[in-house]
Amino acid sequence: MANKNKSWKTTASVVGALVLANAFWGGSAVVYQIGLQNMHVLVLSFYRQLFASVVLIMIAAGVERKMPPRSEWGWLALVGFLGVYLNQLLFAIGVFYAQSIIAAIMQLAVSPTTTAMAILLKQEKFSILKLVGIILCIIGSLFMIDISHFSITSGKGLGVVVLFAQSIFAAGYLVAQKQVLERVPPITTTAAMYAVGTPLMTVTALIFLPLNSATWTTNTTGIWAIVYAVAAQSVAAYILNAYANKHSKSSTVAVFETVNPFVAAILATIFLNEPITWNIIVGGLIILGGLAVVTFEQYRETKNAVSSLDALMARSTDFEMETNQLDSDEEVDDELEPSNEYAALSTQLSDSAALGASEMSPGSSIALELDRSDNTT
Repeated sequence: MANKNKSWKTTASVVGALVLANAFWGGSAVVYQIGLQNMHVLVLSFYRQLFASVVLIMIAAGVERKMPPRSEWGWLALVGFLGVYLNQLLFAIGVFYAQSIIAAIMQLAVSPTTTAMAILLKQEKFSILKLVGIILCIIGSLFMIDISHFSITSGKGLGVVVLFAQSIFAAGYLVAQKQVLERVPPITTTAAMYAVGTPLMTVTALIFLPLNSATWTTNTTGIWAIVYAVAAQSVAAYILNAYANKHSKSSTVAVFETVNPFVAAILATIFLNEPITWNIIVGGLIILGGLAVVTFEQYRETKNAVSSLDALMARSTDFEMETNQLDSDEEVDDELEPSNEYAALSTQLSDSAALGASEMSPGSSIALELDRSDNTT
């Protein structure tokens, strides 16, 4: 019963973190659509990473208070390069060159790509249930996308290539981050990622954008978009995602990204007055079904892991008790047997007595004989 409760608590915390993180990311589509009307996407990306780095470093210093060891700096640089710099930059470029509908479709490649990478690197084992859940989530996302406006022209071919590369880098980021999270806490990992990505994004923005006030300033709506991008999309979402990646499988984290279009559709209805169509409802229900399958598989994996850990701890406790019992038996045997010092002393006394009798002088023997003669007479 204790194992079951522990497994459900772990599963619930992972699912809750993933739903909330992807809700923040899904909401960014609506926020960006409003905030980018008077601001370049690279400017928003620059301010997002700059302020998020400062906030994350402060949180990591105040909460976890642990500098990552030097042996992990290479891994952290790789995760920051893939997850913060390339992931965000290529997505922005892909959306710029291609249609948003193409970008949404290409994001569905992150989940199967992450699963394939994790299996190839032997981080995970193949699971039929998880595969079924991934397929359902992809089908549900495709239902929600209006493919009537889908087209790839010669000018959008580059965007498709860039978005495909972005999906691969995003999958690599999740798999690489899983390795780091085994040794570095989630908030520290996230802060280090942004500390790596921010200088790279700064250089990129300075190369492609002119240095004038009109480019780097924005209005009140743009400021609120930056606040959301920093607080929700970067700090909260990335910490929650790192927590979930630490306590679950990378493929599980990736499949929950299919929540993004569902959340974006709901928020667009609320804030942009966009209608909810039948395909959004059907697609959302299919996504929920797929997530339910993945969540059940996550619970099974967590339950097995907890059971294995409890069994290992029980064996360790039994071994410790047997070792203590053997030590007690040896102490009792030592108390019953004569001590080494006593045995050595007894041997020394016996040897001394024998040596004294054998080395008695001739004068002493004659004196003893005379005493015996006197007593006889």
